[in-house]
Amino acid sequence: MVAAGITALSVYHPKTIRRNGWWRHHAPSFVAALEGRAASQVWEGDGPANPWQAAMAPYLEDVFRGTTARRVMAPGETAHDMEEIVTRRLLDAAGLRPEDIDLVLVSCLFPDQYVLGDAIGLAERVGFSCPCVNVESACGVAVADLGMAAAMVETGRVRRVLIVTACTYSRSADADNPMSLTSGDGAAAMLVSQVPDGYGLRSWKSYTTLESARAFDYAIEPDPVQRYMLKMLPTREAGRALEACSLKYLPLCCGEALRQAGLRPQDLRFAALTTPTAWFADFACRVLGLPADKVVDTYPRTANTGPVLMPQNLYEGARQGRFGPGDDVLLFTLGSMSTSGAAVVRMADLVLAPAPDEGVEEELGPVRAAELPSAAPAPARW
Repeated sequence: MVAAGITALSVYHPKTIRRNGWWRHHAPSFVAALEGRAASQVWEGDGPANPWQAAMAPYLEDVFRGTTARRVMAPGETAHDMEEIVTRRLLDAAGLRPEDIDLVLVSCLFPDQYVLGDAIGLAERVGFSCPCVNVESACGVAVADLGMAAAMVETGRVRRVLIVTACTYSRSADADNPMSLTSGDGAAAMLVSQVPDGYGLRSWKSYTTLESARAFDYAIEPDPVQRYMLKMLPTREAGRALEACSLKYLPLCCGEALRQAGLRPQDLRFAALTTPTAWFADFACRVLGLPADKVVDTYPRTANTGPVLMPQNLYEGARQGRFGPGDDVLLFTLGSMSTSGAAVVRMADLVLAPAPDEGVEEELGPVRAAELPSAAPAPARW
């Protein structure tokens, strides 16, 4: 057995910055309905003042729930485009070629190639001949991928595993879908390979998030570019499911991962957490007993990028110098209708690809019929 850990990181975000004015321009009646409380949002607040409710309270009067900016794909941009860019940036930064990678794990929410997934398309674009495998665990997949990748390297079956995650929320939630208000796009890549003894993955724990089993519905609609498009529709249970899973699995997964590693929260140098809402970082610090300077929250710049959130927060922490070789870092992901997991990694030397390009403000443009909201959103979808 050898030690395995994360040895390189890359992050990509589309250049287009979409702000709240886009909805006021393209879906004014939808926003007006939310502001008038004629309809309710996904993340509603009721019940006792638990840590989740306390952290969410300052955002309840804002229909955008504290979201101010998102990075969204440009017209014609695809998941494959983002996956290829983030992969090539990592390989270039690490001085590797496609033939130096022994296994690629690809996880996209949602992929260009439904049913099959994007792995074969990424392999074709980049030139991988090694196995390229699709892994699906929604927003919880990054920790799941890390556990599988590290196990393969530790046993000596492979030398290097490339993990690629991507998110295409903006095309899966129309303007009159409340999910669109808080969601963005992006991609991340992590290289898992051998590290010196005493470094690398120290612990790993994951659970199935059964409480969110009915949080979302999906519909397939015709699309002029891809022939069809998968749309994500939150159910009445979505907000409460996120609250229930956050309250349960954040302390459970992180607590068990820390115990396995023989650590306490105060022993950590940094924590890279999923941050799917404007208040999640504050909530997590309260629950785990972490000071705010031990986490990074990229939500204000990118909103919810699903499976990309944890790797992009880890990348940003590394870029800011929040941790270095020998430091223990906690990783946490939370996925609806999938899994939640935590891991403790003792970081070795880490190669960072260049930071994502600066964004460009989106031009609102004319309102097209296809972007107009439906006259009356169905209550069952809220």
